[in-house]
Amino acid sequence: MFGLRYERTRRLAEPMAYSNFGAIPIFSLSGMGNVALKCHQPFDVIAFDEHGYHNGFSELDSELSEISCDTLNQLGVSVLVYFTDPMGANFNVHEAKYVAERYNIKLCEVNLPFSVMHLGKWDDSQWRIFDNRLTRALSEIGVRNERYQS
Repeated sequence: MFGLRYERTRRLAEPMAYSNFGAIPIFSLSGMGNVALKCHQPFDVIAFDEHGYHNGFSELDSELSEISCDTLNQLGVSVLVYFTDPMGANFNVHEAKYVAERYNIKLCEVNLPFSVMHLGKWDDSQWRIFDNRLTRALSEIGVRNERYQS
């Protein structure tokens, strides 16, 4: 179960509320293939899926864990895409590279002029920028954008 708080923000209140009853530490809607898109929350995974990006996943914790890397590796993921904005990444990239390398997962940064949040409110120009930068970043490491492979 996952939800976002609808009430006014309190100082110590976490903006997301969730419960994990399963053994799998990631949320995804379908098989990811070779490339996985690291999302901040499950709602972003759903929004990506609606726009043709069926390889999104999110974790209950914002950091990339060994359990998640092991799960992604078992699912056949070899490239993990993460997004940065003018404020940087929303997790410790240095630590994530160390963990991912142990599972033969290559990290691929996609820098955007806006944050990857509230995808349902994105306009066509934001989706175009996102798609172009994702395709360019993947092609630089020799991988295709899986949105166009089906």
